[in-house]
This record gives sequence, structure tokens and C-alpha cells, in this order.
Amino acid sequence: MINKEIIERVNKIDECYITHFSIKKAIEGIQRCILMSKSSKEPVNFLLTGDGGTGKTTACNAVLSKYKNSFENRGDREITVVPAFYSSVPNPVTIKGVAFSMLKSIGAPAPNRGTAIDLTYRLGRLLKECETQVIILDEFHHLLKKDLGKSNDVKEWLKSMINEYKVPVILVGTPECSDIIDSDTQLARRFKYRVELINLRFGGQKKGDYRMFVEALIKLFIKEVKVNSFPDFQAQSNCLPLYAITGGNPSNTVDLIKEAVLLSLENGNEDITKEHFIQACNNLIFPYSITKDVNPFELSIENLNLAIRNYTKKGRVVDE
Repeated sequence: MINKEIIERVNKIDECYITHFSIKKAIEGIQRCILMSKSSKEPVNFLLTGDGGTGKTTACNAVLSKYKNSFENRGDREITVVPAFYSSVPNPVTIKGVAFSMLKSIGAPAPNRGTAIDLTYRLGRLLKECETQVIILDEFHHLLKKDLGKSNDVKEWLKSMINEYKVPVILVGTPECSDIIDSDTQLARRFKYRVELINLRFGGQKKGDYRMFVEALIKLFIKEVKVNSFPDFQAQSNCLPLYAITGGNPSNTVDLIKEAVLLSLENGNEDITKEHFIQACNNLIFPYSITKDVNPFELSIENLNLAIRNYTKKGRVVDE
């Protein structure tokens, strides 16, 4: 039976995040660009890419958490200082749409009022007035999917914004964003710093990022969701099925564990068992699954290792 209190209890995990090596590298790289931009002749920009669920949003939120809005009295006016904000490239892609999205994110009144030129002027004025130090612009891959002329217009607009207002921009999107940037040498020069987030590696004798991520995640579930216990995922053989069904994708791993916890709590059980994970695998779709239509929790260790070896031969990055 669906229980609102149980769902809210499990969703407390969404307020937490775990920074594995690649995310730490991205966060440190972004912060470095922001710091360098304060004394550099030109703003130092950053490109963060990755497939869905690899941690781009986690990295962005970690950066944004370090920059809080504040209020200042300037003469007879109270100004909102916005050191950092998150926006996204809308679909369909237009200059006015991007400017509107950024104006809305920075808190401008009537952000859609006026022409693209009007919106651009207002945005530039607010970036200075609000003392903005960094802009995070997500969904940049939308430029790949629409009219090439409009995409080129947005790229030229972005270059002009960077040049004129000297605010570093963090572009975020799928790995194809590198192609968008590199197709324009002037834009490529402005985004020398880059990190691509990928699904985590399982590791061999030495624990990979995935196993360490799972261990940290289990500790968070016990602490924040207040459940009693899980299967011993510190054991390599027990953690293999988790890896096989998620392909090492962090977001899919969180979804799987949440579903197993929900199933357990809805049955009045505070101890999460292997059976709850078997059911969770059957309830959800996992796009990065190595075992596809087979539930990995019902496979032998030999067959799991065989599936992972075959996955590796197809060009995926997995350590055995």
C-alpha cells in the first residue's frame, strides 16, 4: 500500500549528495575558473559534460551551494546580490529564449518583456548590478537539435556576452557539447577547461569508484532514512549485481536502492534484503544495464562476471 510518509522518508536521500573523484575534479575545476576570472584579462570558462545520471547536477548544486544571494542597500535602493545562478538553454533554441531564461534565473521582473536586444541589454546590466561571478548554463546540447542558423546565432551571442560582461560561464550538457564548442575555434579557445563525467568503474582487487560510492550511499540511507540494515555490499560478490543492473550509473544506483527501501518499508520491514532488490530490479527500467532482460540478483557470480567481460569486449570501460 502506498504510504505518503514512507515516500517522504525515503526521499530524504535526495537532499544529500556524494562526491566521487570525477565530481570532485569538476567542482574544483569550476571553482578554479571562477577564482582565475577575478584577476584574468578574460573570463575563464568551463565545460562540464556527461550522460544522464553521471553527476552533472550534483556538481552544479555543490558549486551553487557556496554562493548565496544577499541584499545590499545602495542609496535609496535595496539590491539583490546574485554571485551565481543556474539557467538552461530552452527548446527551441533562440537568443531571446536563452536571454529570458537567464533573466528569470537572476530574478529580473518581467523577464520576457522586450526584444532579444532589450533582454540582452537588461541581462548585461543586471550581471554588473548583481555582482554575478559565475553563470551555469545547462542543456547546451539543445544547440545540436535545432536550426543550424539559430544555433550559430546563439553561439555568437554567447561569445559576445562573455567578451563584454567578463562573467565566466559553465556550460553543461551531454558529451556532444564538445562538438558544438570545437566547431567554433573562438568558442573552443574560451573553454579550455573541461571535465566529462562517465559511469563509475567497479574496480578489481582495488575498489573502484562505484563500490566506494555504493558504500557511502548505504551509510547515508542508514543515517538519513533511518533503516536498519542492507545486504553486505562491501563484499565484491554482493555488489556485482548492483553494478550489472546500473552499469555504474550513480543516479540509477540511487533509484534502485530507493525502490528496494520503499518495498521493504511498505511491508513493515526496516531491514532491506536481497529479495527487495530482486523486486526493485523488476519494477524499474535501467538504460545502462549490462544484463539487459535478466535480473542480475538471480544470476550466479560466474554468469555475472561473464556478462561484464562481454560488456567490456564491446568497448565499454570496466575494470575486471
